[in-house]
Amino acid sequence: ASLRLAVRSASGALPLGPAAFKKAGETFCLENGGKGMKLLFLSYPKCTTCQKAKRWLDENGISYEERHIKEQNPSAEELRDWHRQSGLPLKRFFNTSGLLYKEQGLKEKLPLMDEAEQYALLATNGMLVKRPLVVGDGLVLVGFKPAEWERLKG
Repeated sequence: ASLRLAVRSASGALPLGPAAFKKAGETFCLENGGKGMKLLFLSYPKCTTCQKAKRWLDENGISYEERHIKEQNPSAEELRDWHRQSGLPLKRFFNTSGLLYKEQGLKEKLPLMDEAEQYALLATNGMLVKRPLVVGDGLVLVGFKPAEWERLKG
């Protein structure tokens, strides 16, 4: 079943298509009772945890837009916004078990860096960013913990 919407104006009804629901790069959806925007799912396809998370989203009928975290790494501004929305420590956004994190000796370097420097560093390479990452309307989930992801069903 599809839903048609129209806006009444002095000149008549104007149909609203998918393009009318885009604002500042966010895709709004009418699924799940019309609540919020469509989820952004950032993942690395070769990552087994990301594969499990994607399967969980699909099995639970949750709509999302997928973004390859290595090919389209998050910007420093996106990371700053997501970090602030999440309420999590910034360190949780780093892929601390990743090869790149270890090669760069970031365990020792991060405590000496301010937040702006850390956002800039994360934005240089998507492989530094903890994945999967789900961003939605007032919601940021870092890593895949099914119990936490249950919130996506509501």
